[in-house]
Amino acid sequence: MGIRWKPTVTIVAINAVLIVLAVVVVPELIFGTWLSDRQFGILNLARDDFRTFDTGPLYEGGGVITYARDHNGFRGPYETPAKIDILAMGGSTTNEQYVAEEKTWVGVLRQNLAAAGRPLTVVNAGVEGHSTVGHLKSFELSFPRIPGLKPRFVIAYIGLNDVVLEKADLEDKGSAKFWQKVRHAVFNNSAYFQAFRLVRGLYRARNAKLAHAFALPADTVWVEADPQPRPADHAGELRERLAAYGSRVRLLADRIRSLGATPVFVTQPRGDHRVRDGKVLLPRADEAALRNYVRIALFNEVTMAVCREVKAVCIDLARDLEFGDGDHYDRAHTTPAGSRKIGDFLFHALVPLL
Repeated sequence: MGIRWKPTVTIVAINAVLIVLAVVVVPELIFGTWLSDRQFGILNLARDDFRTFDTGPLYEGGGVITYARDHNGFRGPYETPAKIDILAMGGSTTNEQYVAEEKTWVGVLRQNLAAAGRPLTVVNAGVEGHSTVGHLKSFELSFPRIPGLKPRFVIAYIGLNDVVLEKADLEDKGSAKFWQKVRHAVFNNSAYFQAFRLVRGLYRARNAKLAHAFALPADTVWVEADPQPRPADHAGELRERLAAYGSRVRLLADRIRSLGATPVFVTQPRGDHRVRDGKVLLPRADEAALRNYVRIALFNEVTMAVCREVKAVCIDLARDLEFGDGDHYDRAHTTPAGSRKIGDFLFHALVPLL
């Protein structure tokens, strides 16, 4: 009986191996980063990517746009990495996946510089979902491996995604334990886990109202918060997270300077509050908007405090730039009109340095 079963068992075993190869191994080798010396998997970084989107449902005047990232994961034109003058870092509010390249704030900044007789090469390195944790990983896993990359300035448009970081996002990926190394290798290189991470990130962002949705109604009624929020009164609740964020901003300044660049830190606004004549306006009966304002205000204060401490270029855009209706298509992301305001504002802030 055992002899008759041997051919069957062999056939089943061979088929099982072939199925594993077809379903797991081959896709991992093709779409994962196991064979690459540039470990982009953990960065959620799209390369050699070209897509089209219909932005009509997102904002007025939207239509079909193209979105492209090159082999280095950058968006925008440049001859070689060595000729990049300004590199813009950030999350989805820098990447601006659903805004045409020339209408992103990076594109507007580039055009303004050219019109002013300073045709500098400004490139977009924003990555969906990246916080300062992801930005630091870029300096570890990506930027040093790009031949000739040595920008004069690196703009870090930061804060918004750090507000919603979870403890798991801050885990040390350099543990010496064998099984932890195996785990991190899978996390960093697996195409399947990268897809899982993307879905998980979108889920978290939607819960935090950071995804490309959750637009405020067109008939939103803006009222002065009463009493006016005092972010400092809530700093104690976030003390550890704010301190950890400050440490990452300091480290980010060091990493930027290690690339030979001047760090430029820019604070981030949200679209679910307004500031008029020093007064905070919120959508009526929207407690989440009040909490969001307090949290991003605290993180922005840390950004500016650390920026001054490390003697970087400090631009408090969230405080000094006024947004209005039509500038955001959801609670975080700007329309082309809002992006133009950001690009114009940064141009006027940076041009004296150039």
